[in-house]
Amino acid sequence: MKDPKILAEAQDRVWVSGDFQPKETDAGEMTYCNLAVSTVLGMMGCHALDHLTAGAMVLRMREHPDWEMCRMQEAQMRVNQGSLIVAGLTANELGQTHAHVCTLTPGVVDFAGKWGVTTPVCMNLGRKGTCFRSKGVNWAFQIRPDFFVWKESL
Repeated sequence: MKDPKILAEAQDRVWVSGDFQPKETDAGEMTYCNLAVSTVLGMMGCHALDHLTAGAMVLRMREHPDWEMCRMQEAQMRVNQGSLIVAGLTANELGQTHAHVCTLTPGVVDFAGKWGVTTPVCMNLGRKGTCFRSKGVNWAFQIRPDFFVWKESL
């Protein structure tokens, strides 16, 4: 499905639900970026990343023929046309214990002072204090992530 209005509505439902906000457990903070991404994608008819961790999602998108890399400079234009785009990096690339993924959202590009470029906007559900509905992807990642577009949404 390729419809920016329906994509925004799907992201709104995921955001408002509260189901994917981080939670404190006895083992520490639990985050649900992968579940938020797969839920948004599922609402748009894409089930290619269901039941995967964030790291497995990034690896699948890099390897699977249903996904292709997208340049950061063209990502906002594509998502504004309704394409499904996921930003992500593996734990190793992030230098952290967990990978991270998020969905881009229709809107206006943001300027990333730390990167010196404009960035697409995303919905981010991750660690406490880092969750937002629509901000530049630079607020979700310390370094530039990779961008993957689901080919069926092109």
